[in-house]
Amino acid sequence: MQELIFWLIFGVVATTLLFTQVLVTIPKEPVVSPSVQEIIPDVGKSDPSVFLVYENTVLTNRLNEWINEKKSRIIYGLGQASGPSFDERKVKEAALQTAYQKVIEALDELQKEILGKIAAQIPEKEGFYTENLQQLFGRMYQYITSDESLAPVLKIWAKSSGEVITYYYIVILDDEYSLSIMKVFAYEFFEMLKSDGIDFDGLWRDAFYGEKGTKK
Repeated sequence: MQELIFWLIFGVVATTLLFTQVLVTIPKEPVVSPSVQEIIPDVGKSDPSVFLVYENTVLTNRLNEWINEKKSRIIYGLGQASGPSFDERKVKEAALQTAYQKVIEALDELQKEILGKIAAQIPEKEGFYTENLQQLFGRMYQYITSDESLAPVLKIWAKSSGEVITYYYIVILDDEYSLSIMKVFAYEFFEMLKSDGIDFDGLWRDAFYGEKGTKK
């Protein structure tokens, strides 16, 4: 009887181990994160007549890291400008400024989102914070067009047709650096927010990583 019980137990354990081993050895489908090319437009793919002039590979690697960190929002600007090939410098500058403007437009939407959350917490001060946030973001917009680190260039494409040349620029907002810059030139404003129980850092990062996946 004891021998029968032993063999029954042995059979159950052996079957369990075998089943577990099968589950372990079944190949799993790799989890593939979206690449930069799937999020940021690639002018070279949409227009085969363009050629890549410049790519910031360091920034490309950082973007892939942000994607792997589950960053839910990446603010970028794609700018385009055409003009006479003899005035190439002005064409490039116009394309860059257009890209910056796209970033600023996206930040305007972000400003509205953040203001809405602040107003929901302290509606009696909505007017005060609306005015101050507009000043804060307005000042940052000035920095974006003068400090290349705030919205660095990711890629530049170009194409020529006769005596006309066209440039395409993609710039990417560095949201962490932008936050640090704002906190430097608007220290007193951030202290006011804190005294009213508003965590601006949290609101800012929530916008880029999502409320359930805020980067710590």
